[in-house]
Amino acid sequence: MKFPRKLEYILLFFFAFLIYRFFLSTDPLVANDWPLLFRESRTFSPFWAMAWDYMGNGGIGGPAFKTIWIDLYANFVYSITNFTNMPWWLSQRVFWIVPFISLSLASSYVFASYLLRDRLLKIASVLIYSFNTYILMILGGGQFGVAFSYALAPLALFAFFKLLDRPTVLNVLVSGLASGILIALDPRVASLIFLVGFFWFVFFGRKFTKVKIKAVVSSLIIVGALNLYWILPILMSKGSLSGFSNYASLAGVKFLSFATLSDSISLLHPNWPENIFGKIYFFKPEFLILPILAFATLLLKPKKEILFFLGLSIFSVFLAKGASDPFGQAYLFLFDNVPGFSLFRDSTKFYVLTALSFSILIPYFIENLPSRFKHLTAGVFIVLFLFILRPAWSGELTGIFRPQPIPTDYLLLKTELSQDKDFYRIMWLPQRQKYGYFDPNHPTISAQDFFKTTNHSQILKNLRMKDVQKLLEESSVKYIIVPTDSNGEIFLKDRKYDPLQYKKTVDFLDKMVWFKRAQGFGNLAVYQTRGYRGHFFIPSGGEVQGKFINPTEYSIRTDT
Repeated sequence: MKFPRKLEYILLFFFAFLIYRFFLSTDPLVANDWPLLFRESRTFSPFWAMAWDYMGNGGIGGPAFKTIWIDLYANFVYSITNFTNMPWWLSQRVFWIVPFISLSLASSYVFASYLLRDRLLKIASVLIYSFNTYILMILGGGQFGVAFSYALAPLALFAFFKLLDRPTVLNVLVSGLASGILIALDPRVASLIFLVGFFWFVFFGRKFTKVKIKAVVSSLIIVGALNLYWILPILMSKGSLSGFSNYASLAGVKFLSFATLSDSISLLHPNWPENIFGKIYFFKPEFLILPILAFATLLLKPKKEILFFLGLSIFSVFLAKGASDPFGQAYLFLFDNVPGFSLFRDSTKFYVLTALSFSILIPYFIENLPSRFKHLTAGVFIVLFLFILRPAWSGELTGIFRPQPIPTDYLLLKTELSQDKDFYRIMWLPQRQKYGYFDPNHPTISAQDFFKTTNHSQILKNLRMKDVQKLLEESSVKYIIVPTDSNGEIFLKDRKYDPLQYKKTVDFLDKMVWFKRAQGFGNLAVYQTRGYRGHFFIPSGGEVQGKFINPTEYSIRTDT
Protein backbone atom coordinates (compact mmCIF):
# COMPACT_ATOMS: atom_id res chain seq x y z
CA MET A 1 0.00 0.00 0.00
CA LYS A 2 1.38 3.37 -1.02
CA PHE A 3 1.58 6.10 1.57
CA PRO A 4 -0.65 9.03 0.44
CA ARG A 5 1.33 12.04 -0.77
CA LYS A 6 -0.92 14.46 1.12
CA LEU A 7 -0.01 12.70 4.36
CA GLU A 8 3.68 13.20 3.50
CA TYR A 9 3.19 16.96 3.45
CA ILE A 10 1.08 16.86 6.62
CA LEU A 11 3.72 14.86 8.49
CA LEU A 12 6.54 17.16 7.41
CA PHE A 13 4.52 20.25 8.25
CA PHE A 14 3.64 18.78 11.65
CA PHE A 15 7.29 18.18 12.55
CA ALA A 16 8.42 21.54 11.22
CA PHE A 17 5.67 23.39 13.06
CA LEU A 18 6.23 21.48 16.30
CA ILE A 19 9.97 22.13 16.37
CA TYR A 20 10.06 25.60 14.83
CA ARG A 21 6.82 27.13 16.08
CA PHE A 22 8.84 29.29 18.49
CA PHE A 23 9.99 31.33 15.47
CA LEU A 24 6.44 32.60 14.90
CA SER A 25 6.90 35.37 17.47
CA THR A 26 7.92 38.90 16.53
CA ASP A 27 10.85 38.95 18.97
CA PRO A 28 14.35 38.90 17.48
CA LEU A 29 16.29 35.65 17.29
CA VAL A 30 19.64 36.16 18.99
CA ALA A 31 22.55 33.78 19.54
CA ASN A 32 26.27 34.16 20.19
CA ASP A 33 27.06 33.42 16.53
CA TRP A 34 24.06 35.40 15.31
CA PRO A 35 24.10 38.65 17.30
CA LEU A 36 21.42 41.30 17.23
CA LEU A 37 21.98 43.80 14.42
CA PHE A 38 20.20 47.10 14.77
CA ARG A 39 19.50 48.95 11.55
CA GLU A 40 22.30 51.42 12.30
CA SER A 41 24.77 48.51 12.50
CA ARG A 42 24.23 47.56 8.86
CA THR A 43 23.13 50.69 6.99
CA PHE A 44 26.26 50.77 4.82
CA SER A 45 26.29 47.07 3.85
CA PRO A 46 26.44 46.61 0.07
CA PHE A 47 25.91 43.39 -1.81
CA TRP A 48 29.64 42.99 -2.46
CA ALA A 49 32.20 42.17 0.19
CA MET A 50 34.11 44.94 1.94
CA ALA A 51 37.89 44.74 2.23
CA TRP A 52 37.89 46.05 5.81
CA ASP A 53 35.87 44.87 8.78
CA TYR A 54 35.37 47.64 11.32
CA MET A 55 34.52 45.01 13.95
CA GLY A 56 37.48 42.81 13.02
CA ASN A 57 40.52 42.14 15.17
CA GLY A 58 38.48 42.43 18.35
CA GLY A 59 36.91 45.78 17.40
CA ILE A 60 40.15 47.48 16.37
CA GLY A 61 39.49 46.68 12.72
CA GLY A 62 41.14 44.28 10.31
CA PRO A 63 41.18 42.90 6.77
CA ALA A 64 37.85 41.35 5.83
CA PHE A 65 38.96 38.49 3.61
CA LYS A 66 35.75 36.51 3.13
CA THR A 67 36.07 32.91 2.00
CA ILE A 68 32.44 31.89 2.47
CA TRP A 69 29.29 32.97 0.71
CA ILE A 70 27.29 33.28 3.89
CA ASP A 71 28.97 36.68 4.39
CA LEU A 72 28.02 37.78 0.88
CA TYR A 73 24.50 36.50 1.41
CA ALA A 74 24.32 38.41 4.69
CA ASN A 75 25.37 41.62 2.91
CA PHE A 76 22.69 40.98 0.29
CA VAL A 77 20.07 40.53 3.03
CA TYR A 78 21.19 43.73 4.77
CA SER A 79 20.93 45.66 1.51
CA ILE A 80 17.41 44.39 0.85
CA THR A 81 16.19 45.00 4.39
CA ASN A 82 17.72 48.48 4.47
CA PHE A 83 16.12 49.36 1.14
CA THR A 84 12.68 48.03 2.13
CA ASN A 85 12.96 49.09 5.78
CA MET A 86 12.04 45.54 6.76
CA PRO A 87 12.15 44.89 10.53
CA TRP A 88 15.09 42.80 11.70
CA TRP A 89 12.88 40.11 13.25
CA LEU A 90 10.99 39.67 9.95
CA SER A 91 14.12 39.52 7.81
CA GLN A 92 15.44 36.76 10.05
CA ARG A 93 12.42 34.61 9.25
CA VAL A 94 12.16 35.50 5.56
CA PHE A 95 15.83 35.27 4.55
CA TRP A 96 17.25 32.76 7.03
CA ILE A 97 14.79 30.49 8.82
CA VAL A 98 12.37 29.74 5.97
CA PRO A 99 15.13 29.14 3.36
CA PHE A 100 17.00 26.81 5.73
CA ILE A 101 13.93 24.74 6.61
CA SER A 102 12.81 24.55 2.97
CA LEU A 103 16.26 23.62 1.65
CA SER A 104 16.89 21.02 4.36
CA LEU A 105 13.55 19.26 3.82
CA ALA A 106 13.71 19.34 0.02
CA SER A 107 17.38 18.38 -0.21
CA SER A 108 17.13 15.40 2.13
CA TYR A 109 13.92 14.21 0.44
CA VAL A 110 15.54 14.24 -2.99
CA PHE A 111 18.54 12.32 -1.66
CA ALA A 112 16.33 9.76 0.10
CA SER A 113 14.39 9.23 -3.13
CA TYR A 114 17.58 8.07 -4.83
CA LEU A 115 17.92 5.04 -2.53
CA LEU A 116 14.48 4.46 -0.99
CA ARG A 117 11.15 3.62 -2.59
CA ASP A 118 8.48 3.85 0.11
CA ARG A 119 7.07 7.35 0.63
CA LEU A 120 6.62 7.05 4.38
CA LEU A 121 10.22 5.90 4.77
CA LYS A 122 11.43 8.78 2.63
CA ILE A 123 9.71 11.05 5.15
CA ALA A 124 11.39 9.14 8.00
CA SER A 125 14.72 9.76 6.26
CA VAL A 126 13.98 13.49 6.02
CA LEU A 127 13.04 13.64 9.71
CA ILE A 128 16.27 11.91 10.76
CA TYR A 129 18.42 14.25 8.69
CA SER A 130 16.58 17.53 9.25
CA PHE A 131 15.62 17.25 12.92
CA ASN A 132 18.47 15.45 14.71
CA THR A 133 20.24 16.94 17.74
CA TYR A 134 23.32 17.98 15.77
CA ILE A 135 21.60 20.30 13.33
CA LEU A 136 19.24 21.63 16.00
CA MET A 137 22.24 22.64 18.14
CA ILE A 138 23.95 24.23 15.12
CA LEU A 139 20.80 26.17 14.31
CA GLY A 140 20.20 27.14 17.94
CA GLY A 141 23.69 28.63 18.11
CA GLY A 142 23.05 30.74 15.01
CA GLN A 143 25.75 29.05 12.88
CA PHE A 144 23.94 29.60 9.61
CA GLY A 145 26.97 29.03 7.40
CA VAL A 146 27.20 25.48 8.71
CA ALA A 147 23.40 25.13 8.75
CA PHE A 148 22.95 26.11 5.09
CA SER A 149 25.82 23.86 3.98
CA TYR A 150 24.31 21.00 6.00
CA ALA A 151 20.96 21.59 4.32
CA LEU A 152 22.52 21.66 0.84
CA ALA A 153 24.83 18.65 1.34
CA PRO A 154 22.34 15.86 0.39
CA LEU A 155 21.32 17.72 -2.77
CA ALA A 156 24.96 18.19 -3.80
CA LEU A 157 25.66 14.50 -3.25
CA PHE A 158 22.52 13.49 -5.14
CA ALA A 159 23.51 15.72 -8.06
CA PHE A 160 26.92 14.04 -8.20
CA PHE A 161 25.37 10.56 -8.13
CA LYS A 162 23.08 11.54 -11.00
CA LEU A 163 26.06 12.90 -12.90
CA LEU A 164 27.75 9.50 -12.66
CA ASP A 165 24.55 7.77 -13.78
CA ARG A 166 23.91 10.11 -16.71
CA PRO A 167 26.78 12.48 -17.59
CA THR A 168 24.60 14.98 -19.45
CA VAL A 169 25.24 18.71 -19.79
CA LEU A 170 22.36 19.48 -17.43
CA ASN A 171 23.71 17.13 -14.75
CA VAL A 172 27.18 18.65 -15.13
CA LEU A 173 25.76 22.13 -14.54
CA VAL A 174 23.57 21.09 -11.59
CA SER A 175 26.36 19.13 -9.90
CA GLY A 176 28.89 21.92 -10.46
CA LEU A 177 26.57 24.61 -9.12
CA ALA A 178 25.49 22.61 -6.06
CA SER A 179 29.05 21.59 -5.18
CA GLY A 180 30.44 25.05 -5.87
CA ILE A 181 27.91 26.73 -3.61
CA LEU A 182 28.47 24.05 -0.96
CA ILE A 183 32.21 24.66 -0.74
CA ALA A 184 31.61 28.41 -0.70
CA LEU A 185 29.19 28.05 2.23
CA ASP A 186 31.46 25.87 4.37
CA PRO A 187 34.63 24.19 3.04
CA ARG A 188 34.65 21.70 5.93
CA VAL A 189 31.22 20.27 5.19
CA ALA A 190 32.00 20.39 1.47
CA SER A 191 35.24 18.42 1.89
CA LEU A 192 33.34 15.67 3.71
CA ILE A 193 30.74 15.46 0.95
CA PHE A 194 33.45 15.47 -1.72
CA LEU A 195 35.16 12.61 0.11
CA VAL A 196 31.92 10.62 0.03
CA GLY A 197 31.49 11.45 -3.65
CA PHE A 198 35.04 10.36 -4.44
CA PHE A 199 34.65 6.93 -2.87
CA TRP A 200 31.21 6.51 -4.45
CA PHE A 201 32.84 7.28 -7.81
CA VAL A 202 35.55 4.68 -7.13
CA PHE A 203 33.16 1.94 -6.01
CA PHE A 204 30.10 2.62 -8.16
CA GLY A 205 31.37 4.61 -11.11
CA ARG A 206 31.25 1.35 -13.04
CA LYS A 207 33.09 1.94 -16.31
CA PHE A 208 35.47 4.90 -16.23
CA THR A 209 34.54 6.11 -19.69
CA LYS A 210 36.00 9.24 -21.23
CA VAL A 211 32.54 10.82 -21.24
CA LYS A 212 32.10 10.21 -17.51
CA ILE A 213 35.56 11.49 -16.61
CA LYS A 214 35.07 14.54 -18.82
CA ALA A 215 31.74 15.25 -17.10
CA VAL A 216 33.31 15.06 -13.63
CA VAL A 217 36.21 17.31 -14.67
CA SER A 218 33.79 19.82 -16.21
CA SER A 219 31.78 19.86 -13.00
CA LEU A 220 34.95 20.52 -10.99
CA ILE A 221 35.82 23.42 -13.31
CA ILE A 222 32.45 24.99 -12.46
CA VAL A 223 33.17 24.42 -8.77
CA GLY A 224 36.52 26.18 -9.10
CA ALA A 225 35.07 29.06 -11.11
CA LEU A 226 32.44 29.75 -8.45
CA ASN A 227 35.17 29.97 -5.81
CA LEU A 228 37.73 32.04 -7.70
CA TYR A 229 36.81 35.04 -5.53
CA TRP A 230 38.81 33.53 -2.67
CA ILE A 231 41.09 31.08 -4.49
CA LEU A 232 42.80 33.80 -6.57
CA PRO A 233 43.63 36.06 -3.57
CA ILE A 234 45.21 33.07 -1.82
CA LEU A 235 47.31 32.18 -4.85
CA MET A 236 48.31 35.79 -5.50
CA SER A 237 49.31 36.35 -1.88
CA LYS A 238 51.08 32.97 -1.70
CA GLY A 239 48.88 31.99 1.23
CA SER A 240 50.01 34.92 3.38
CA LEU A 241 46.59 36.54 3.79
CA SER A 242 45.68 37.41 7.35
CA GLY A 243 42.36 36.30 8.70
CA PHE A 244 43.09 32.61 8.60
CA SER A 245 43.00 30.99 12.01
CA ASN A 246 45.85 28.89 13.21
CA TYR A 247 44.22 25.53 13.67
CA ALA A 248 47.42 23.52 14.18
CA SER A 249 46.99 22.91 17.90
CA LEU A 250 46.69 19.40 19.30
CA ALA A 251 45.77 20.92 22.66
CA GLY A 252 42.86 22.68 20.97
CA VAL A 253 41.70 19.40 19.42
CA LYS A 254 41.74 17.66 22.79
CA PHE A 255 39.87 20.54 24.41
CA LEU A 256 37.17 20.53 21.73
CA SER A 257 36.67 16.76 21.76
CA PHE A 258 33.53 16.92 23.87
CA ALA A 259 31.74 14.01 22.19
CA THR A 260 32.21 10.47 23.44
CA LEU A 261 31.80 7.29 21.42
CA SER A 262 28.35 6.78 22.96
CA ASP A 263 27.38 10.29 21.79
CA SER A 264 28.67 9.97 18.24
CA ILE A 265 27.24 6.49 17.65
CA SER A 266 23.83 7.72 18.83
CA LEU A 267 23.84 10.91 16.74
CA LEU A 268 23.58 12.79 20.04
CA HIS A 269 25.22 16.21 20.20
CA PRO A 270 27.33 16.41 23.40
CA ASN A 271 25.79 19.80 24.33
CA TRP A 272 22.18 18.67 23.94
CA PRO A 273 19.87 20.26 24.94
CA GLU A 274 21.09 23.50 26.59
CA ASN A 275 23.87 24.08 24.03
CA ILE A 276 26.25 25.54 26.61
CA PHE A 277 29.78 25.41 25.25
CA GLY A 278 31.85 22.81 27.08
CA LYS A 279 29.02 21.59 29.29
CA ILE A 280 28.78 17.83 28.83
CA TYR A 281 25.60 16.03 29.79
CA PHE A 282 24.95 12.48 30.91
CA PHE A 283 24.35 10.07 28.08
CA LYS A 284 20.71 9.59 27.16
CA PRO A 285 20.18 5.87 26.45
CA GLU A 286 16.94 6.43 24.51
CA PHE A 287 19.08 7.65 21.59
CA LEU A 288 20.48 4.14 21.17
CA ILE A 289 17.38 3.36 19.13
CA LEU A 290 19.11 5.12 16.21
CA PRO A 291 22.30 3.00 15.95
CA ILE A 292 20.39 -0.20 16.79
CA LEU A 293 18.10 0.27 13.80
CA ALA A 294 20.89 1.57 11.57
CA PHE A 295 23.24 -1.35 12.16
CA ALA A 296 20.40 -3.86 12.12
CA THR A 297 20.66 -3.43 8.35
CA LEU A 298 23.47 -6.00 8.52
CA LEU A 299 20.85 -8.65 9.27
CA LEU A 300 19.28 -8.14 5.84
CA LYS A 301 22.25 -8.96 3.59
CA PRO A 302 22.02 -5.45 2.13
CA LYS A 303 23.04 -4.46 -1.36
CA LYS A 304 26.46 -2.92 -1.85
CA GLU A 305 25.17 0.68 -1.94
CA ILE A 306 23.79 0.23 1.57
CA LEU A 307 27.01 -1.44 2.71
CA PHE A 308 28.73 1.74 1.53
CA PHE A 309 26.64 3.81 3.96
CA LEU A 310 27.28 1.29 6.73
CA GLY A 311 30.99 1.80 6.24
CA LEU A 312 30.49 5.56 6.07
CA SER A 313 28.59 5.53 9.37
CA ILE A 314 31.36 3.57 11.13
CA PHE A 315 33.96 5.96 9.71
CA SER A 316 32.05 9.07 10.82
CA VAL A 317 31.12 7.70 14.25
CA PHE A 318 34.77 7.00 14.99
CA LEU A 319 35.98 10.43 13.86
CA ALA A 320 33.10 12.47 15.33
CA LYS A 321 34.33 11.73 18.85
CA GLY A 322 37.64 13.41 18.07
CA ALA A 323 40.46 12.73 20.51
CA SER A 324 38.19 11.01 23.03
CA ASP A 325 38.73 7.35 23.87
CA PRO A 326 38.91 4.78 22.46
CA PHE A 327 41.86 5.28 20.12
CA GLY A 328 41.79 9.05 20.43
CA GLN A 329 45.44 9.17 19.37
CA ALA A 330 44.35 8.13 15.88
CA TYR A 331 42.45 11.41 15.45
CA LEU A 332 45.43 13.39 16.72
CA PHE A 333 47.67 11.57 14.25
CA LEU A 334 45.34 12.41 11.36
CA PHE A 335 45.11 16.02 12.52
CA ASP A 336 48.87 16.36 12.70
CA ASN A 337 49.81 14.52 9.51
CA VAL A 338 47.01 14.61 6.93
CA PRO A 339 46.96 17.82 4.85
CA GLY A 340 43.71 19.74 5.35
CA PHE A 341 42.63 17.72 8.36
CA SER A 342 43.38 20.71 10.58
CA LEU A 343 40.04 22.12 9.37
CA PHE A 344 38.41 19.59 11.69
CA ARG A 345 39.66 20.85 15.00
CA ASP A 346 35.99 20.59 15.99
CA SER A 347 35.35 16.91 15.31
CA THR A 348 31.56 17.20 15.54
CA LYS A 349 31.53 18.22 11.85
CA PHE A 350 31.67 14.47 11.16
CA TYR A 351 28.15 14.26 12.58
CA VAL A 352 27.08 15.43 9.11
CA LEU A 353 28.13 12.06 7.67
CA THR A 354 26.55 10.15 10.55
CA ALA A 355 23.25 11.94 9.98
CA LEU A 356 23.48 11.28 6.24
CA SER A 357 24.21 7.58 6.80
CA PHE A 358 21.52 7.02 9.43
CA SER A 359 18.95 8.82 7.27
CA ILE A 360 19.42 6.02 4.70
CA LEU A 361 20.21 2.99 6.89
CA ILE A 362 17.28 3.23 9.31
CA PRO A 363 14.56 3.68 6.65
CA TYR A 364 16.20 0.99 4.49
CA PHE A 365 16.04 -1.52 7.35
CA ILE A 366 12.37 -0.76 7.96
CA GLU A 367 11.61 -0.80 4.22
CA ASN A 368 12.88 -4.37 3.95
CA LEU A 369 10.77 -5.75 6.79
CA PRO A 370 7.74 -7.87 5.84
CA SER A 371 5.13 -5.63 4.23
CA ARG A 372 2.58 -6.16 6.99
CA PHE A 373 5.04 -4.72 9.57
CA LYS A 374 6.70 -2.06 7.46
CA HIS A 375 4.40 0.94 7.91
CA LEU A 376 3.58 0.03 11.51
CA THR A 377 7.28 -0.08 12.37
CA ALA A 378 7.85 3.19 10.53
CA GLY A 379 5.04 4.84 12.48
CA VAL A 380 6.39 3.55 15.79
CA PHE A 381 9.88 4.80 14.90
CA ILE A 382 8.60 8.28 14.03
CA VAL A 383 6.77 8.46 17.37
CA LEU A 384 9.91 7.31 19.23
CA PHE A 385 12.02 9.82 17.32
CA LEU A 386 9.60 12.55 18.30
CA PHE A 387 9.82 11.38 21.91
CA ILE A 388 13.61 11.55 22.13
CA LEU A 389 13.45 15.06 20.66
CA ARG A 390 11.06 16.27 23.37
CA PRO A 391 13.42 19.06 24.58
CA ALA A 392 13.04 20.60 21.10
CA TRP A 393 9.24 20.77 21.05
CA SER A 394 8.77 21.35 24.78
CA GLY A 395 10.68 24.66 24.74
CA GLU A 396 13.91 23.55 26.46
CA LEU A 397 16.29 24.58 23.67
CA THR A 398 18.15 27.88 23.94
CA GLY A 399 19.68 30.35 21.50
CA ILE A 400 17.41 31.32 18.63
CA PHE A 401 14.87 28.72 19.78
CA ARG A 402 14.06 31.08 22.64
CA PRO A 403 13.12 34.47 21.11
CA GLN A 404 13.11 37.26 23.68
CA PRO A 405 12.40 40.99 23.65
CA ILE A 406 15.48 43.19 23.69
CA PRO A 407 16.18 44.15 27.33
CA THR A 408 15.25 47.76 28.10
CA ASP A 409 18.76 48.57 29.34
CA TYR A 410 20.20 47.74 25.94
CA LEU A 411 17.57 49.79 24.13
CA LEU A 412 18.55 52.79 26.26
CA LEU A 413 22.19 52.23 25.31
CA LYS A 414 21.28 51.93 21.63
CA THR A 415 19.33 55.21 21.72
CA GLU A 416 22.23 57.06 23.32
CA LEU A 417 24.95 55.72 21.03
CA SER A 418 23.03 55.90 17.75
CA GLN A 419 22.38 59.61 18.27
CA ASP A 420 26.06 60.38 18.93
CA LYS A 421 27.92 60.96 15.65
CA ASP A 422 31.40 61.13 17.19
CA PHE A 423 33.71 58.15 16.70
CA TYR A 424 34.78 56.12 19.71
CA ARG A 425 34.95 52.52 20.81
CA ILE A 426 33.12 50.72 23.60
CA MET A 427 34.91 48.09 25.64
CA TRP A 428 32.73 45.35 27.11
CA LEU A 429 34.10 43.73 30.22
CA PRO A 430 34.66 40.82 29.98
CA GLN A 431 32.81 40.54 26.63
CA ARG A 432 29.87 41.97 24.76
CA GLN A 433 26.48 40.47 25.43
CA LYS A 434 24.68 39.59 22.21
CA TYR A 435 22.25 42.52 22.63
CA GLY A 436 25.05 45.10 22.76
CA TYR A 437 24.83 47.92 20.22
CA PHE A 438 27.57 48.72 17.72
CA ASP A 439 27.85 50.61 14.45
CA PRO A 440 30.71 51.90 12.24
CA ASN A 441 31.15 54.95 14.49
CA HIS A 442 31.00 52.88 17.67
CA PRO A 443 32.83 49.55 17.28
CA THR A 444 32.94 47.32 20.32
CA ILE A 445 35.96 45.72 21.93
CA SER A 446 35.91 42.62 24.08
CA ALA A 447 38.20 43.02 27.09
CA GLN A 448 39.07 39.35 26.70
CA ASP A 449 40.34 39.98 23.17
CA PHE A 450 41.98 43.29 24.05
CA PHE A 451 43.99 41.86 26.95
CA LYS A 452 44.32 38.42 25.33
CA THR A 453 43.08 36.48 28.31
CA THR A 454 39.85 34.81 29.39
CA ASN A 455 40.87 34.96 33.05
CA HIS A 456 38.45 37.43 34.60
CA SER A 457 40.70 38.31 37.54
CA GLN A 458 43.62 38.93 35.20
CA ILE A 459 41.53 41.37 33.13
CA LEU A 460 40.79 43.40 36.25
CA LYS A 461 44.47 43.36 37.21
CA ASN A 462 45.41 44.61 33.75
CA LEU A 463 43.17 47.65 34.21
CA ARG A 464 45.37 48.69 37.14
CA MET A 465 48.53 48.60 35.05
CA LYS A 466 50.37 51.88 34.57
CA ASP A 467 50.07 52.30 30.81
CA VAL A 468 46.56 50.89 30.33
CA GLN A 469 44.84 54.27 30.64
CA LYS A 470 46.98 55.67 27.82
CA LEU A 471 46.47 52.51 25.75
CA LEU A 472 42.69 52.78 26.06
CA GLU A 473 42.83 56.49 25.23
CA GLU A 474 44.81 55.84 22.03
CA SER A 475 42.42 53.00 21.19
CA SER A 476 39.57 55.53 21.23
CA VAL A 477 37.77 53.82 24.13
CA LYS A 478 35.18 56.19 25.60
CA TYR A 479 32.98 53.74 27.50
CA ILE A 480 33.62 50.57 29.45
CA ILE A 481 30.46 48.55 29.96
CA VAL A 482 29.71 45.56 32.17
CA PRO A 483 26.90 43.53 30.56
CA THR A 484 23.90 42.67 32.69
CA ASP A 485 24.23 39.07 31.47
CA SER A 486 20.46 38.69 31.53
CA ASN A 487 20.73 35.22 29.97
CA GLY A 488 23.39 33.94 32.37
CA GLU A 489 25.99 33.19 29.68
CA ILE A 490 29.01 35.35 30.58
CA PHE A 491 29.70 35.41 34.30
CA LEU A 492 30.08 31.68 34.78
CA LYS A 493 31.69 29.51 37.42
CA ASP A 494 31.82 25.79 36.69
CA ARG A 495 29.58 26.61 33.69
CA LYS A 496 26.87 28.05 35.93
CA TYR A 497 25.89 31.71 36.27
CA ASP A 498 27.73 33.36 39.17
CA PRO A 499 26.24 36.74 40.20
CA LEU A 500 29.23 37.37 42.48
CA GLN A 501 31.48 37.77 39.44
CA TYR A 502 29.23 40.51 38.10
CA LYS A 503 29.16 42.27 41.48
CA LYS A 504 32.93 41.95 41.85
CA THR A 505 33.46 43.56 38.44
CA VAL A 506 31.12 46.48 39.11
CA ASP A 507 32.60 47.09 42.57
CA PHE A 508 36.09 47.09 41.05
CA LEU A 509 35.22 49.66 38.38
CA ASP A 510 33.39 51.86 40.89
CA LYS A 511 36.70 52.28 42.73
CA MET A 512 38.77 53.16 39.66
CA VAL A 513 39.63 56.85 39.73
CA TRP A 514 39.85 57.35 35.96
CA PHE A 515 36.36 55.99 35.32
CA LYS A 516 33.10 57.77 35.96
CA ARG A 517 29.82 55.88 36.23
CA ALA A 518 27.37 57.13 33.59
CA GLN A 519 23.69 57.34 34.46
CA GLY A 520 20.55 56.66 32.48
CA PHE A 521 21.17 53.08 31.37
CA GLY A 522 19.10 51.17 33.89
CA ASN A 523 20.96 48.20 35.36
CA LEU A 524 23.66 48.38 32.69
CA ALA A 525 26.93 49.46 34.33
CA VAL A 526 28.39 52.06 31.94
CA TYR A 527 31.66 53.85 32.78
CA GLN A 528 33.10 56.81 30.90
CA THR A 529 36.86 57.22 30.63
CA ARG A 530 38.55 60.55 31.27
CA GLY A 531 39.51 61.06 27.65
CA TYR A 532 39.89 59.32 24.32
CA ARG A 533 41.44 59.96 20.93
CA GLY A 534 39.38 60.29 17.77
CA HIS A 535 39.45 57.76 14.98
CA PHE A 536 42.24 59.75 13.32
CA PHE A 537 44.67 61.87 15.32
CA ILE A 538 48.09 63.50 15.12
CA PRO A 539 50.30 62.48 18.08
CA SER A 540 52.04 65.86 18.09
CA GLY A 541 48.73 67.71 18.19
CA GLY A 542 46.34 69.27 15.77
CA GLU A 543 42.73 68.67 14.89
CA VAL A 544 41.68 65.89 12.51
CA GLN A 545 38.14 65.47 11.25
CA GLY A 546 37.12 62.21 9.64
CA LYS A 547 33.83 61.53 7.85
CA PHE A 548 32.68 57.92 7.47
CA ILE A 549 31.67 56.89 3.94
CA ASN A 550 32.01 53.11 4.25
CA PRO A 551 34.40 50.85 6.19
CA THR A 552 37.05 51.24 3.49
CA GLU A 553 36.66 54.94 2.78
CA TYR A 554 36.83 58.07 4.95
CA SER A 555 37.05 61.75 4.12
CA ILE A 556 39.84 63.35 6.21
CA ARG A 557 40.44 67.03 6.91
CA THR A 558 43.17 68.47 9.13
CA ASP A 559 44.06 71.94 10.35
CA THR A 560 47.75 71.48 9.58
